Amino acid sequence: MLVDFHIHSTASDGTCSPTEIAEKTKDFAAAALTDHDTVDGVEEFLSAPVGPSLRFSGVELSIIPGEGYKQFHLLGLGFDIKNSNLHDFFAKIVNGRNERNLRILENLQRGGINVTKELVQKHLHGDIMGRPHIANAIVELGFANSVKDAFNNYLVPGTIGYAHRYRPSPKEAIDVIHAAGGVALMAHPTHWTRDITKLYNGLKELKNLGLDGIEAHYKANKTEETIDHLRIAKSLDFLVSAGSDFHGANKVDVSLGMDVNEDAISPLIKTIIP
Repeated sequence: MLVDFHIHSTASDGTCSPTEIAEKTKDFAAAALTDHDTVDGVEEFLSAPVGPSLRFSGVELSIIPGEGYKQFHLLGLGFDIKNSNLHDFFAKIVNGRNERNLRILENLQRGGINVTKELVQKHLHGDIMGRPHIANAIVELGFANSVKDAFNNYLVPGTIGYAHRYRPSPKEAIDVIHAAGGVALMAHPTHWTRDITKLYNGLKELKNLGLDGIEAHYKANKTEETIDHLRIAKSLDFLVSAGSDFHGANKVDVSLGMDVNEDAISPLIKTIIP
């Protein structure tokens, strides 16, 4: 069963439009658009003339990871994109992102890399500016050979350009997604921790906060990681999701689509069908 519930478009940091995403997934059983901190592309994706028969709203949010954990990204799926509280919540996150972007540019300029807001805006397709757009500007200036190099050398913790930004707590984000009628799942659990015991214990606590499931099938997973995640999902009675984390040309080695067992993914689809 071919599905994908983790896809980025030009509404955030992908290079394919929401309509192009719909067209590229037309032979899938189901798909969701999950741009960073925005649903600006979702309506276009859902209404595109060609696409999978089952298309869902989605978003990817950066969450406070908790002490001892690394990166926590939350996927919201199947919610009402017109929910006013949801939009207020996104606005708060985007404001934090914009403030962080300005600090990154200031850090880079102090380090001798004259990346301006105007230069970065040339690489935007939508309204959401993020580190991939800044990375493209760094490449354009000749300070890196690729977006990946720009990230590793200038935009990750410990480098000259990095700056922290506002992130909501797990409970706050989960509650907002639920209030808008959606389900909340942890994206790529290995980014949170690769320690299986720690992962299980942490997910157990998040379940008590309302977490609905995990992205057990993830394009970059090793086989053993997927097996471990499926075991944890079964133990905690979690919904299971599957996603590629497609960004188009910004992640050239990541292709669309996940071929998964129908029995594994059907509970999620049935839960988020309107």
